[in-house]
Amino acid sequence: MLDESAVVSLCGERPVSRAGLSQLNNLGLPELVAFTEDQYVEIATKLANDIPRLKELRATLRQRMEKSVLMDGPPFRRTDRSLRPLDVAAVA
Repeated sequence: MLDESAVVSLCGERPVSRAGLSQLNNLGLPELVAFTEDQYVEIATKLANDIPRLKELRATLRQRMEKSVLMDGPPFRRTDRSLRPLDVAAVA
């Protein structure tokens, strides 16, 4: 998304298949998340045919990403430090 390309995501049951849901929600783009294959095709087709919307997304994706919690590094570093004792306990 940092390359300013719009993404449509198909949300599944496994955590890894919900990464797009989390990212798009944090970017304020929940309408680009599908929960069925039919929805995915519908969203992707609609987006591909909406040239003004694609232009708007290309113009704003980098700014959306930079302002989102996805790029807010300090909280992630704090979380990582707070989980280290758990890693040590798990290995011991």
